[in-house]
Amino acid sequence: MLDSNFLDSTKKLKELKIIENINNNPQQTQQELAEDINISKGMVNRYLKDLISRDLIKELKSKKQLTTSGKKYFHNLRLDYYQELLILDKDLKNEISKYGSLVKNKVKIAAIKSAGSFLPQLVYDLNIIDNYPFDLDITYFANGYELMENFQSEKFDLGFLGVVPAFLWKSTGSEIEIIAEANRGGHAVISRKEISSIKDLNNKTVLVPRKNESVSDNLLKKLVRETNIEINRVDFKDLNLAVDDLKNKFNELEQIDALLLWEPYLSQILNFYPELKLIHEFEADQYTSNVMIVPENNNLDRIHLDLIEEMFKDAAENIVIENEKVLSSMSKFFKMEKDIIKNSLKRIEFKYQKWEE
Repeated sequence: MLDSNFLDSTKKLKELKIIENINNNPQQTQQELAEDINISKGMVNRYLKDLISRDLIKELKSKKQLTTSGKKYFHNLRLDYYQELLILDKDLKNEISKYGSLVKNKVKIAAIKSAGSFLPQLVYDLNIIDNYPFDLDITYFANGYELMENFQSEKFDLGFLGVVPAFLWKSTGSEIEIIAEANRGGHAVISRKEISSIKDLNNKTVLVPRKNESVSDNLLKKLVRETNIEINRVDFKDLNLAVDDLKNKFNELEQIDALLLWEPYLSQILNFYPELKLIHEFEADQYTSNVMIVPENNNLDRIHLDLIEEMFKDAAENIVIENEKVLSSMSKFFKMEKDIIKNSLKRIEFKYQKWEE
């Protein structure tokens, strides 16, 4: 006889249907639940009390809502149900088609190569992924512009990039939604030794990534307005440079008086060229650096998206200078010494939270 949680005994199936209905329609009354599931209102009441006592559902004024534990329980119930449907696939093909997509938990992520967009990799390196039903397929891009050029055509599920390119693409009709703030801070202006302050940059040349399209350039333009100076902004691409090239090529850039960089490349350059000066550091609590985006018509249902956000929040809370695993992970990924990574983390505030316009 088939050892079944759903077909021999109906308790789990009733739980699944009740939780599924609440997830889809939190305002549904007990009477409506009973009619949809085809059980008595009294039985619905008993199940709800049990689910609430197990901290799987919480009851608010006008609706019921799954707790974090409830979302995980719901996901596991659906997977268990699907496994049993596979055994009975000859007779239950319609049900299998309904639940079959649940086993496809690969999530395609696009991210820029910066300390602030490192959360997806940390999820693996800190073994946080073991607690969640996902397999992350991560592709890294040099900058937010390049990421957005590929985001929809490559059908990514999530993206981590600077807030400025995200807003620029959204404003030009790209069908994306900003759903979370990943981090703040991590930018500063560094200069050659003869320059001691921002005022000294008047009529000087400053190297910046992606003019008019990056968080770095946006910060620089704001600083120029506030200090009432004039500068010549030179784009990395004008010099056919990538940020990874700076360590070995900065001394060749004699026409450059200063540059605005982000972490961990900022700390790397300061370490490699001790004669350079940090003349202005942007306060982390004053601006958002990186955000997480999804396509407006994304493939992730709300429950999976909530779990993904919880997973990245777990990762962000682990990013502290004292965490040796974090330092090792970032050191290996960026190919930089741990001391450089430590210094870079001092300038970044990892505060993964839902985005508010």
